[in-house]
Amino acid sequence: LLEDPVTPGGNHFSDVPAGAWYATYVNALTEMGILEGYGEDQAEFRPDKTITRAEFVTMLSRLYPLQTGDVSFTDVDGDSWAYEAIANAVVRGWASGYSGLETPSPGPRPSS
Repeated sequence: LLEDPVTPGGNHFSDVPAGAWYATYVNALTEMGILEGYGEDQAEFRPDKTITRAEFVTMLSRLYPLQTGDVSFTDVDGDSWAYEAIANAVVRGWASGYSGLETPSPGPRPSS
């Protein structure tokens, strides 16, 4: 990824100025399918928004083939938009729950 970066073909988001320091990276990761936008038409990047852990493991999981497994967190439903990515993160050892506490809910799908 860093040794052979994708050259973005254009700006994918209405809220990412072409001259922003992060514009090339955001647009390249979008073209690679790692990032998706917010909003109905996915035209917003929301650069000032804090990403959730579910969003982060979803992006990370898009870099590697999914490994299947079960998620036994009480707050992650099997039909959650982030279930496969969370399961992948658990199977790979990237994430685990809290002892005695529930993990934060993945929340609504970020691209909706």
